[in-house]
Amino acid sequence: MTREEFVIQDREEELRVADMYHQAGLISHQRGDLDGALDWFGKALEIRYDLRDRLGMALTFREMGLIAEQREDFDEALRWHQGSLTIYQDLNDLDGQKAAYTRIGDVCRLMTQSGGSALPDNAQNASNH
Repeated sequence: MTREEFVIQDREEELRVADMYHQAGLISHQRGDLDGALDWFGKALEIRYDLRDRLGMALTFREMGLIAEQREDFDEALRWHQGSLTIYQDLNDLDGQKAAYTRIGDVCRLMTQSGGSALPDNAQNASNH
């Protein structure tokens, strides 16, 4: 085995571990263990960030945004979903962009229904001046 083959195998193994962490996060989320889910997603995100797995990062951002939505932390949810949108735009992934825009729209709707503003904090502050 050449050194290059070893590095490729090692990267593939690390991506599999990140995928397993991500799956564990999904299971924890489904079971209602939001803190546990965030821990698993955080572990997946660390590996994906180190490996520059942008698509994997976008998927994990989305899941973290969904948890923030569930906790009604809408500003945090918007940050995660906007992060995934940025990656999808960089990758020219139109399906990913569509999904991210849908989530962002849903968060804005939830914000207005809860009596908050659908504008991000910085835009809200600017509109008050």
